[in-house]
Amino acid sequence: MDAPSDPYLAPELVQRTIVGEREDGKRVRTSQIIAISGTSVTTESGSEYKLLKPKDDYIQFVEEYYDEKWDWENNPLRYIK
Repeated sequence: MDAPSDPYLAPELVQRTIVGEREDGKRVRTSQIIAISGTSVTTESGSEYKLLKPKDDYIQFVEEYYDEKWDWENNPLRYIK
């Protein structure tokens, strides 16, 4: 997920988006996420995305930050509501 650029923005006003690379290497930033089901994400624009496994350095960062293992294959965005 993308972090807010304004540190003074209230958390409930932050638009949840995903920033990443497609398989062809092109960088993508989604519109606001409106639904998540396992590894499938639907955005406000109506686009649907299938999440692939993140890069190893990101996995390491998240698991160290939250001090737990995540289910990257089935539920990579479990903290988003």
